[in-house]
Order: sequence, then structure tokens, then C-alpha cells
Amino acid sequence: MADPSSMGRYDVLQSYEERAPTLHESDDSATLGQKNYDDTSTRTKITQVGLGRLGIMGTVLSVTYGTWNGEAAACVTFRFDFRCKEGRLRFESSEVWVSFTVPRPGKKSATARSGLKDPAVLLYYPQDHVLPSPALSQQSSIQESTGFAGLSLRGRTWSKRSRDEPHQVFWTMHEDKAAQSGISDEVFLCVVVRHSGPFRATVEARAKLAIGITLENAPWSKDDPLLFDGITGKGPQMDTPKYDSLDAEHWREWLSSFSRTKSFASSIRSFQSATREARDLRAPRDPLAYRIRAIPASWSDTYLLDKLADLFQMRAGTKDILLLSFSPSAFPLRHEQNAVVSFPRGPPQVLTDGKQRWVLEVEEEPSISTSEVHNVELVFDITFEGFTPLGTNSNQMGAPISADIIVVPGLGGHAYGSFKERGGSYMWLQDSLAKDIQPEVPTTGVVRVLTYGYESRVAESHCFQTLWDLGGKLQASIREIRPIKRPIILIAHSLGGLVVKEAIIRMSMGDQKDKDDLKSIVGALFFGVPNKGMDIVSLIPMAGEQPNRPLLDSISIGSSLLQTQIEQFETVFPFRDSSIISIHETMLSPTAIHDGSKWSMSGPPTVLVDRESATHGRSWETSGRFVLGLNRNHSDLVKFSRSSDDYELVLGYLRDMLLTGENVVAARSQENLQQIK
Repeated sequence: MADPSSMGRYDVLQSYEERAPTLHESDDSATLGQKNYDDTSTRTKITQVGLGRLGIMGTVLSVTYGTWNGEAAACVTFRFDFRCKEGRLRFESSEVWVSFTVPRPGKKSATARSGLKDPAVLLYYPQDHVLPSPALSQQSSIQESTGFAGLSLRGRTWSKRSRDEPHQVFWTMHEDKAAQSGISDEVFLCVVVRHSGPFRATVEARAKLAIGITLENAPWSKDDPLLFDGITGKGPQMDTPKYDSLDAEHWREWLSSFSRTKSFASSIRSFQSATREARDLRAPRDPLAYRIRAIPASWSDTYLLDKLADLFQMRAGTKDILLLSFSPSAFPLRHEQNAVVSFPRGPPQVLTDGKQRWVLEVEEEPSISTSEVHNVELVFDITFEGFTPLGTNSNQMGAPISADIIVVPGLGGHAYGSFKERGGSYMWLQDSLAKDIQPEVPTTGVVRVLTYGYESRVAESHCFQTLWDLGGKLQASIREIRPIKRPIILIAHSLGGLVVKEAIIRMSMGDQKDKDDLKSIVGALFFGVPNKGMDIVSLIPMAGEQPNRPLLDSISIGSSLLQTQIEQFETVFPFRDSSIISIHETMLSPTAIHDGSKWSMSGPPTVLVDRESATHGRSWETSGRFVLGLNRNHSDLVKFSRSSDDYELVLGYLRDMLLTGENVVAARSQENLQQIK
């Protein structure tokens, strides 16, 4: 390999020249570039060879040297051109890797003697962008819109286990699936690297055609690296050498200055507000949450993160992967664990294929007792249907559970996302409740917080389930997670409260185990539950004549089904020592509206669930301490921010229920024994 420390300025500059790789189809992909078979010389000549009119070209636009927190650093700016056709010969996705290393001309000992530290990636840009679709980028109306969902461009860093800091950065780009117009013709990328002397970089690129063929190199600069001597620059130089002092706006302007067309520059400007990237590069984001099930009971949280880092080629212990929750499975007979994770810098590519569920294999290391290596199948999903335990109770695996708090979302809701603060990542059920409520338990044991998800979307639904069906599944699910009697507290939002009431009615009709579950309910919090119906006027066009229309009609204002439920519920759940707190909205809520391409809750505001409907509970609980109004709209009733006063009120209700819960369940069990005698 060529050593930049022994090369002249001309060699370094030559290494920055364009690479236009040759495209050949081989095995399962097409290859970019050719191997340098003597493995010593450096190939720097440009080769304008492609496969038909298809091609990828990488260019070093600028190399500047400066500092990062007082240490030597380099900023390298690239342009990648993707040349393709339309239709099935378009590029629908691409990946670019840049890996930085110190020169290793001879034996490993020579590198050790050189005293050079491995270069480290300090910053990369863009991190997460939405770019305009090539087919639409010519339309000024689209350029000015911040609501258009265009191409996605995401960057991440990676490091080998032997390194403490990331040495590789890679970007992925995907076309807008709806537009199917391919990826951008040109992409501008930059990276800041800390170095202690000469270093080099290898570049890899890959692009996938719509017909399924992948064009890639292996890598096309492996025997032709980019060479950096810490002195020789190229192209435009930055105004300030202190890279750590620059914010996202500076980096945006820096890349925009290189654009040969208005497409890329305007994409950064027009879509900046949509992706909120004008904030600091290290600002917190609102990433999607992924649930992981079937985690072996023997795994620790750190071991899980290590396996995920290996699986997705990310760095454990960094913000690439965040472990949000780690708890035993809700089902006692399953000796497994569940987790909730997020990827703040963007999910791995395997989780961006449009699916909602994935089964991924990881290799489990052999234990002390056996030398065999076997694979473990982890189940990922984003639906969160059924029960999801929240919190970090992994250290109490096998510890007794003293109470269950079961949380049910509303119409079109999500068992996790519906309870996150708006515009942020804070989720009060997971981040606060699980630990805040634990000290309130009078006896030892774990208070389990579980969300219960179910299908209830309004648009594009193929479900013809009824309230009876939804309540029956919740009833059956609760049976399976509770082998012994212990207090249950129910938290429900909107339609979720009607599902809870239906489940309780069905428990009253069940066997002794169902009746035990019913008598274990020591309280409930109902947020905006439409006991007497809700305003569905804006939802009717969304449902149309879909199979779910009868369910929607059954929860409308004046529904006879709901009136019957009101009467049945008070009869089957007459316990005055189990309080049901009704929390209602006091702000107007946006309604559903169709903008010509999709439905959104941005229509004229109205009252979705009025006070009378939300507080029409059991006859003795329609006022006083059983009713609470919050200055929130219908959706925000269950979205608390950190240190919210409204959350403290909710915590107080739950505290009161838990303090008396065990005594209430014990007293009802004693009554059962006396009735049997």
C-alpha cells in the first residue's frame, strides 16, 4: 500500500482526483473498478467507463486542515454523481462508506513504531436529510413546500471493537417510494477527522437499480486510497479553521456553495425546517421506537446492546443505539425479555424496507458449560400490538410482581407513540412512571407498567372487529399475564376506555379466573373516554364504506350500543372502593382532513369528546374528586412533558390506588371464601 508520509505533494493531489468506476455484473452484484494486482502502486488516473449509461463517480471537492478542540483535524468534502436512466433502470437506493486509517506500509510493528494514532470521525454532514425527488425538483411549488416527503439521506458512524472512537462514516439514500423517481443525481457530503499525522481513506459505493441489480465496488479505492499528509489541501478553504465552533447552519452553507445546480442547495434550504436540522447537530431528535421480543432471559442489557451493535454494524455505548426499556416478557411462561430501542442517528437499512415486523438472527456466544454456538432469532416490530412491558426491571428477573398498571390507547392510537410528548422523545409511562410509582408500593415487589396495543386505524382499514371483539381480546390477554391475584390499575385513552369497559363486562361473564381478574381491578384513569359517544363527523369520509365503519358508528354521539354499555358496566363493576377517575379535555381538537394525497388531523378544530360524555361514568362518579379537566386537546390528554404538573396530578391518583390496592384485593378474596362456605 502507498504510504502518504513518503509521497510528495503531487501524489497527494493526484489521489484526490475523480474516480469513475467501471461497472460489471458479477455474482450477486456488479463491480466498480478494477483490482491493482501488484498491491503496491497507487492508481490515480480517471477512467470514464460505465455500464451503458449507468455510472457512479466520486470526487474530492475540498480538503482543508484546521483544529477540533485544539487538536489537528481535517475537513474533506465529496461529491458523488449517480448517472442512470428512468423507470426500472433508475437507482432507487445508494450507500457510500468512507473509512479512515493510518498508513501501514509494512509489518504491524512498523505502525506501532510510527506512533500515529488512528484517525477518528468527529463530525459528518448531512446527518439526516429529506431531499426533493428528482422528478419534482424542477417544480418551484415543491421547492417552497416543507410538507413534501422526498428522498431520505441519512448518515451514521461505525467503529471496530478494537477502536474507542469511530473511524468510518457511511450514508444511505433512498428514493421516495410513492414518487418512484430515483435518487438524486448528485450528493454532497463532508466529514471532519481528527488526525495525528499522515492518514488515508478508502471509499466504497453501492447503488441498487429498481430491477434488483446492485452495482458496487469491493472497494474501488482499496488499492487507490485518498492520501492526506496534513499539509496539502485542495479546492475552496473554510473561513475558520476551528471546526468545533461551527453549527449546522455553517455546514449547510458550506455544502450549498459547491452545488452546480439549484437542486441540492435548495433541498437543504427548503427542507431544513421539515427535518429540523437547522438546530445544533447534536440536538435531540424524535426517533422511531422499535420493540424487540424473544430476547433470551440470560442476556443482560449491555450484552443485548453489544449484539445489536454487531448486527447493525454500529457502536455500542454511543447514541447510535439507545436502550429505552428492558424488562421480562409480560407472559410468565415465556422465559424471555422485551426491549424498546431507538436509533437517534437513523435506523439500520434492514429496518427501512417499509415492513412493520422483522425476524433477525444474531449469533450467541458459547457459554461456559458448552462450546456450541447457536443463533438467536430476535423479533423486531413497530406496531407494539399486545402487551409491552416498560421500564428497566431486568435486574429483578423472577422477582414477585406486586401490581399491574395496564395502559390502553385510543382510536387510531399507538401503544407507545400515543404517550410520547409532542415533538420530543420523552415517554412518561416509560421514563418516569415505572420508577416514580415503585416507592409507593407498601410491600416488596415490582409494579409492572404495560401498554396494550390493538389495531384501530380509521383510514385504509380491512378490519370489521367490534367493541365486543376488542374487549374480548383484552380480557383473554389479561388472563394470560396474571397467574396469581394482585392489584390491577387501568389507564385508558379515548376508545381504549370503551374497550376496557367491554373487557370488564366480559370478565363478569367468564369463569372464576376472569372474575378474580375483575375483582383485582382497584382503580382506573379514563382520559377523554367517550362514554356517550364522540364527534366522528370528520372521520366518516376517512372510513367511507370500509369494513371498520360499523365500529366507528358504534362510538358516535347518541349510540344505543354505548348506552347499553353504560348500564351493564355499572352493574358488573359496582365496587365503590375502586375509583374510576374521568379526565376530560378543555381545548378544541383538530379534525381529520384530506389534502388531496393523504389524511391528516389538521382540519377545523372542534370538541371531539365533550365533558358530559367523558365524565358520564358510574352514577356516583360524575363529579367532585372523580372528575378532572385538563387544558389540553383530545390527543394531548395523555402526552405529558418532563416535570409536567399534569403528570404529578395523575401520579397522585395512581399513588392512592396503589396504597390501598392490596388490601382491597385481599378483602374481596375473603368475601369469595365466605360465599363458597
